[in-house]
Amino acid sequence: VRDRIALPTIESQQRAHLVSSPDGAVYAMLVAGDEKRPEQWTQGLYRLAADGSSWAPLEHAPGRVPTQMALVGADEQGLVLVDQKSLILCRLPVASRAEAE
Repeated sequence: VRDRIALPTIESQQRAHLVSSPDGAVYAMLVAGDEKRPEQWTQGLYRLAADGSSWAPLEHAPGRVPTQMALVGADEQGLVLVDQKSLILCRLPVASRAEAE
């Protein structure tokens, strides 16, 4: 994703886990917080605006996602996350780009 799109950042962003869905939408699990206090970092799920200018928090997703969760993929059914402690896969349905706009 980073190879084909110049991505915006959010305030205090430390990391971004990126995936692209089959319909071309770009999603991220953005990790933010004070660089010197990683134990206080938070993460949330976002969709890249159609024009690539900004990140919008996903509707119907928790505002803060536990840090043991990682965004690992996207398919026709939505986002795929993994709980890194239990290694359980989770799916989060999301609206297609056409439905979201």
